[in-house]
Amino acid sequence: MLAKKRPKTFDKPKKHGECKELVLDERDNDVVRWKQFRHGGVGAIPKPDILYASEHEADFFALLEEHYTLHVAPMEMGPERDAFLAEAGPRARAMIAISILGPRPEQIREMTSLEHLAYLGAGYQSMAMDAFRELGATASFVPAANADAVAEYAIALMLACVRELRPADAFVRDGRWGPEFGPPPVPELRGRRIGIVGLGDIGSRIASLASAFGPEVAYTKPGKGDAPYAYYSSLLELADASDVLVISAPGGPETRHLVNAEVLAALGPAGYLINVARGSIVSNDDLIAALEAGTIRGAGLDVVDGEPGVPEALRRMDNVIFSPHRAGVTREAIRVQWKTAMENLAAHFAGEPLITPIPGFEGR
Repeated sequence: MLAKKRPKTFDKPKKHGECKELVLDERDNDVVRWKQFRHGGVGAIPKPDILYASEHEADFFALLEEHYTLHVAPMEMGPERDAFLAEAGPRARAMIAISILGPRPEQIREMTSLEHLAYLGAGYQSMAMDAFRELGATASFVPAANADAVAEYAIALMLACVRELRPADAFVRDGRWGPEFGPPPVPELRGRRIGIVGLGDIGSRIASLASAFGPEVAYTKPGKGDAPYAYYSSLLELADASDVLVISAPGGPETRHLVNAEVLAALGPAGYLINVARGSIVSNDDLIAALEAGTIRGAGLDVVDGEPGVPEALRRMDNVIFSPHRAGVTREAIRVQWKTAMENLAAHFAGEPLITPIPGFEGR
């Protein structure tokens, strides 16, 4: 009988206090472990205060509380959360956050002890980064941790839209299968023209997966690069040349409402819009008008401008498939995000270079 392989471990830190092996997750003998070290040894100094403003994860809390004094902000927006941030914020030396649950700029500016932001994802552009810069804080993020997961989801939304799975599902649930033969025929994804807005880690993976279905793939982004797909310098030209337009660009002021009435008109009445990036990239008003008028055929939306609020006019449309910003939420991606965030926190408090710093927030 073959001996069981020893579970893989991450490299032991070269210095800084006591090391302790933590088990992050164990499933089907796939043990994820890493070395996390204490700051200066047991009892040497108080645990640093950490403000947590992200989706609540009890297992992650347990790991963090071994090394930090954790202050977990309520997820629901309102007076209770504002009061919590006003009380705990000024004491926090570091913050773990995602953009949708991140504090407002004026709340961040009151966090006068803040030294580091550990952004628990890749799309930090939607955070109020100027406020962190004013505090002199460093910042880290988790690039590409969920790129495969988001790309898979984009393909799922694409197939669900083009093959019209929502009407097919309703056909059966409504008891029409039997009295009627079935819904009308729909097109295949094969042979469609897919345009990708933004060809970074996620966009590149979407292009690779989509290519397996046999469609034509094209893209637009700042600078052509050397990707093996047709390139359009203009978003309008890309939309006009596409049957499916997939948004995978960064959020932030530079891309706000990049997809507007003009772009949707160029996509056309047989076209579908897929957004797995940031809701702010697409104008809700223009999208609603385009869907109501038949300017485009449908949309698959993992994100919506102003989420978690979704306009009633958009929610009631049967040619839209929604998902509550879950494209990148998989067990595998979450484990990587936790690991990377804890490594960056440990590096910050040990005075070492950050593992994955946000550009411009590396510190000295």
